[in-house]
Amino acid sequence: MKINSHLTTRRFRPLLPLLAGAMGLLASCVVSEEDRMMRKDAPTNEIQMNFVVSRAGLQQIDGVRMTPNILLMTQQQADNFDNPPADYLSTDDAYTHLVEVLGKINDYYKMTYNTGVEYASNGETYVARGYAPAVVLAPKATDRGAFDYRELTLSSEAVSGGKLPLGRMDFLSLDADPAYWGNKEDKFGQERNRLYFRHLTAQVLFVAQRDQSMVDMQYVRDVVLSNIRVCYYDGTGAAPTATDAGWMPFSVPQKLNWLPDQAQAQNQASIHGYKVTEMQDLPDDFSIRTTGHTQLTVGRDVAVDSLFVNVRTSRTAATDILNTPAGKGVFLKMDVSALLSHLDKFPMDTQRTNEENGLTHTMQWKDVIVPVHEVGTTNPVKSIETGKRYKITLVFGRHNLYLDAVLMEWKDGGVHDYVFRPGTNEGDS
Repeated sequence: MKINSHLTTRRFRPLLPLLAGAMGLLASCVVSEEDRMMRKDAPTNEIQMNFVVSRAGLQQIDGVRMTPNILLMTQQQADNFDNPPADYLSTDDAYTHLVEVLGKINDYYKMTYNTGVEYASNGETYVARGYAPAVVLAPKATDRGAFDYRELTLSSEAVSGGKLPLGRMDFLSLDADPAYWGNKEDKFGQERNRLYFRHLTAQVLFVAQRDQSMVDMQYVRDVVLSNIRVCYYDGTGAAPTATDAGWMPFSVPQKLNWLPDQAQAQNQASIHGYKVTEMQDLPDDFSIRTTGHTQLTVGRDVAVDSLFVNVRTSRTAATDILNTPAGKGVFLKMDVSALLSHLDKFPMDTQRTNEENGLTHTMQWKDVIVPVHEVGTTNPVKSIETGKRYKITLVFGRHNLYLDAVLMEWKDGGVHDYVFRPGTNEGDS
């Protein structure tokens, strides 16, 4: 079975001007996700692929999967995509196939993904280009009805209402160098040309636990982190103060452009195709929290949430994306609140406020500051880099709150150990 087997630029539609529209596109495909993963009778001439996210698995948010799009092109089309001539997109053959991948990228880390597209009978080589998440990135529309996939913009409609919340989406690019290609005689799907998607953001993972002093003494749930800021410090003191002018919000990608000559990948051995060219700051009221009424355990991490973000040290305009390293080190600042109780049922007296509720009460810590260092050392981290993981641990004790922030490994082929928390509904149970 085939899908989109001979799509041209003229016949393309925007991937997701609206979230519902994008889901409709996926739903209209003639093969299901299960078909893709389980079909054993795929034609021998069908293009099959294996691909993996470098240093992580790609998850879903509120049931909407952060899946990629792959563009298959001839070699000439790929050359034009990398270095477009003046009349680029003036014809109908700028792209040969658009493959809307069903399922998570890492579903096909070892098993093949059947694209529904067959290799050209004349032996022509196809080159792959790709990005994720397709569900929130819309290609640039031209005045003649074609769509230019060299420029992708975050769809404001898709992220409205907290459905796909900013800061929780992992933006990815397929490598441009080395390029991934295949033909009928030398096919995709071989180990040597597995497609690698690499991160265009950093992961900041927040976890929390109770320390040993809390055993059978106090229980903790409903952890909320707000006013999250980062500081690239170069002052005279040992650390910035809460009122230091250097505190910045985290940023997220707003626009990607295909710039293979500028987009160095984090491993320095490959080059991204897409580069973040515009960013936007997370809003001042941005916050994260534990899911529902999840209780913290003693001596074991419980995920609060995970952010996928960038840092830009100048934010006068959306195109200001420079990430100039700090002189002394990177610090994080946040406000923390949590519900504590002497009983694990968290009894509440409806005649009292949460803050004065006897056995159950809300604790708040304002302007908590923590330095970021390399794991296992005291070496300060000088910048927040794409493709790297920063783990922030909050430990709740009887009399205080302790924090630790480290740069740590983000392993290839692994799965994120985090939860998503869309929306701000405080009444979840």
